[in-house]
Amino acid sequence: MTKTRYPPPEEKNHSQKKQVSCLILVGGEAKRFFGTEKYFLTLDSDCFLERQIRILTPLCDEILLITRDSSQCTRFSDIPHVRCIPDIRRGTGPVGGLHAGVISALYPVILLVACDMPCIKREVFEYLLSFIPSYEAVIPVQDSGIYEMLHAVYQREALARILCDSSITRLSILAEKIHTKLITINEIRKIDPGLSSFTNINSREDLKKAGIGGSAPDR
Repeated sequence: MTKTRYPPPEEKNHSQKKQVSCLILVGGEAKRFFGTEKYFLTLDSDCFLERQIRILTPLCDEILLITRDSSQCTRFSDIPHVRCIPDIRRGTGPVGGLHAGVISALYPVILLVACDMPCIKREVFEYLLSFIPSYEAVIPVQDSGIYEMLHAVYQREALARILCDSSITRLSILAEKIHTKLITINEIRKIDPGLSSFTNINSREDLKKAGIGGSAPDR
């Protein structure tokens, strides 16, 4: 069995607290991936999830893995220093995952990322976080106008205010209902010239395009 190398928690005193809860959405069914657990695919010998946890740990006070149900949580029982939170509104996609995470998060700032984005960069999230608390959401936006809602930061209170409405089914609605700072792709390019942060693995074709190994550790 491949031993996954998750980082130990940082020693922090109160003055060092970042007041950030990181939510990693792992509950997707990966239908275009024939049910393969994408978060255990590998990049540079690290599985996607291991890589994300290592990159984000210095920015956050806690990391929550948001799953589709409690049985999926058993897949992550060997990962230390994280909490596993199942969806409350099951079958509602990323909105349901965000809703469950917001309810469980202990800190006022939410850093949100999807588990199939293995090339995230700490510096990009540091830049997004620099606009909090002046805004309730800080969201990168592609030149095409597509919002990168699953690679963004939010104020928990603002999300809780909107997500109490169970009729909300699209994440993009959040950007319209709360005080949002949109970060252009040109701004992100100054930090991540190749924009690899937004590499999203939805299919085996995406793996090939990204040049990422498609094997998963034996778990």
